[in-house]
Amino acid sequence: MLIDYFVALALIPSTMQDNVAPVLDVTPHTCIQENEATRCKMEVHVSASSSAHHTLCIVLDLPKVQRECFVGNRVKTTYSLTLETTTNISLRSESGEILAQKKLTVGKLTSKNYRVRRRFGWGI
Repeated sequence: MLIDYFVALALIPSTMQDNVAPVLDVTPHTCIQENEATRCKMEVHVSASSSAHHTLCIVLDLPKVQRECFVGNRVKTTYSLTLETTTNISLRSESGEILAQKKLTVGKLTSKNYRVRRRFGWGI
């Protein structure tokens, strides 16, 4: 049974094995800011790969960093970003076709004010 599996893999044409979906990995994908802060600063590590495309472009939906293209099937880069709201980061082909897309989310850190009870409710 196991031998049949490996024989079946060997018979799959190499063109079908190369058509693997493009991969976009973004770490970290969430930035937490304090309640009073208006912006969140973070360093984002981006790695992407696509076997079907020779030139890969990383597009950030930010006014300062718009589009950066790389020659090759694999990309690893780092961005220092200042975010105010949730932003999209996408992997695109040289022609502009979206291959993969991820969200960079911005969350606010708020502390809940709990009332501390000092006495039992039934005491005199």
